[in-house]
Amino acid sequence: MNRLKEFREKAKLTQQELANRAGISRATIIDIENNSKADIKVSTLIALADALNSDPGTIFFSTKVKHA
Repeated sequence: MNRLKEFREKAKLTQQELANRAGISRATIIDIENNSKADIKVSTLIALADALNSDPGTIFFSTKVKHA
């Protein structure tokens, strides 16, 4: 599960604003946030992370630790 929506909301960006910053379509953002897109290009991951001032690993490959 990716954390794109969490990072986007923290940055106070709409899906369209993030899409514009990253140079991709809003539909792609929706698909990624809904985990319905399995074949995401590395360049897309990098563009999204750059647009959110983060790195792809933090957004897409790390898990959030839940404290009891």
